[in-house]
Amino acid sequence: MKKIYIIGPVASGKTTLARKLSKKLNIKMYELDKIVWDDARGVKRSDEEIVLLFANILNEKSWIIEDVGRNKFREGIKVADIVYYINLSKTSLYKRCIFRWIKQMLKIEDSNYTKFKNF
Repeated sequence: MKKIYIIGPVASGKTTLARKLSKKLNIKMYELDKIVWDDARGVKRSDEEIVLLFANILNEKSWIIEDVGRNKFREGIKVADIVYYINLSKTSLYKRCIFRWIKQMLKIEDSNYTKFKNF
């Protein structure tokens, strides 16, 4: 098991699971939000840049990828050794999103989204 793909909705625990597996298995993890968005510039990357960055990840010997299941990244699912799908109730997801938003507004938790960082 060298290539792991984790899919789930926002606030489902994808990043937490990916980080724990990364540490335990000593495999580099990737948040695909960070492939789509350039944090340094606070802008969405071009489709060409996204394709290139994603292809570079897939060409690595091992990886852990977490994403919400965007179509542009389906190839990762096809080549993964194992795929985890996190399925939580809508109520649980709503609660997690609200708590995450509160933590980000209070600067307790960092946000991947520029508009929240500058709020």
